[in-house]
Amino acid sequence: MRAPSSDDVLQAFLDMFGLTTKEQLTPLGLSLLGHAWIDQWLIHLLATRECIEEIRAGRVAEADIDAALDALIAKHAEGTFYCHLKLAQDQRLLDPEIIEICEEVNRGRDHFLHWKPGRFQVPQYRGAEVTSTEGFEVCMKDVAHAVRTIKAWQP
Repeated sequence: MRAPSSDDVLQAFLDMFGLTTKEQLTPLGLSLLGHAWIDQWLIHLLATRECIEEIRAGRVAEADIDAALDALIAKHAEGTFYCHLKLAQDQRLLDPEIIEICEEVNRGRDHFLHWKPGRFQVPQYRGAEVTSTEGFEVCMKDVAHAVRTIKAWQP
């Protein structure tokens, strides 16, 4: 039995995920990376907020800020995207528009990665598959907007 070639693996991906062209894999992969990008900034947001609270309470000295922030990032990185989003929402750190974008990106990712018979679907964003030009463009625009907004948060 011969080892599968990269073309064999790509064809298996297309068949498994109901895609028709190899070109659809790029927007699909980028939409999943967009999810990870937002999550990284949600983690940073939560850690920054907590670090500021620790500094104000006198529990972190100025010389220890970098180490404290690193530890808080590591602590928050243990959770899931949904937990990070819920915590940021509960702390009123995000506008409703950004929460909606994050929820929509997460919903599409969940339907793709948490596969079970009868449930699989290519991630959709605002009603369009992210593998379509329209769905991909809108998703990436909103992902970038969410990240810019989260990065710009100020206490």
